[in-house]
Amino acid sequence: RTAAHKDVCFEQVDEGLICSRPFDKVVTYSECCCHYGRGWGPECNTCPPRNSEMFSLLCKMQLETESDGDQDFLAAFANYNPGDSSEEDSDECSCANGRCVRSYLGTMCECNAGFRLDHSRARCIDIDECAEPGPRTSPCKNARCVNTSGSYKCFCKHGFVASRRQNVCVRRRSQ
Repeated sequence: RTAAHKDVCFEQVDEGLICSRPFDKVVTYSECCCHYGRGWGPECNTCPPRNSEMFSLLCKMQLETESDGDQDFLAAFANYNPGDSSEEDSDECSCANGRCVRSYLGTMCECNAGFRLDHSRARCIDIDECAEPGPRTSPCKNARCVNTSGSYKCFCKHGFVASRRQNVCVRRRSQ
């Protein structure tokens, strides 16, 4: 099997769970958490708190395996949810219109293009591009904007035809 996945390791994670101060070499999740940093990977998977049971478990394992047992470890870690003893949500994640991203704080959705997280951070909801307040108000020019799931369509207004430019309609030339 391939060596455990290596990725960027961050020395700092602030309250908004934003990783910063990347370490200069790529390492496995356990190497990162046990030796260098506080967060790992592009999704900023947070490390367990330094004096927690989870931390000692991870780092004892890391010393024994030196980077080979990472995948098994991450699987064991995926259900770690501090302050939550109920098992109900730990292994079931359904992110319609997105994918589940696990960190030791639990699971959240990373939304597909055209969708955004709702305030519960557990569901992806459609962005209504036609209603989004923006500099041009409507993403369609000389056309009616109709929201669709994950996207939108532009229907040219009367007297206009689609141009080569996407979502832009131009005045129909009279014969």
